[in-house]
Amino acid sequence: MLKKIAIGCGIFIACLYILFLVLPFCLTGLVNSYNDEISKLVEDSTGLKLKLDKLQLVTTPKLTVGVKAKNIDIKLPTGDSILSCDNAY
Repeated sequence: MLKKIAIGCGIFIACLYILFLVLPFCLTGLVNSYNDEISKLVEDSTGLKLKLDKLQLVTTPKLTVGVKAKNIDIKLPTGDSILSCDNAY
């Protein structure tokens, strides 16, 4: 009986781990839909203009979560560029 419970718990944990690693592929569209809202929040709170392209949610086998962006551009209100970055993790 105890062996069956241990096997069941192991299978459940393995399924959760696989779901954790696969979930970012399903959520990429959802993360990208917030680009404009994030840019607006940054501009309202700091005055800087932020442009984000192609955000992706990233998970690793070490159980870490991060955000990857294809292009990040931060500009002053005058239009001068502070930071321009490609393929940022």
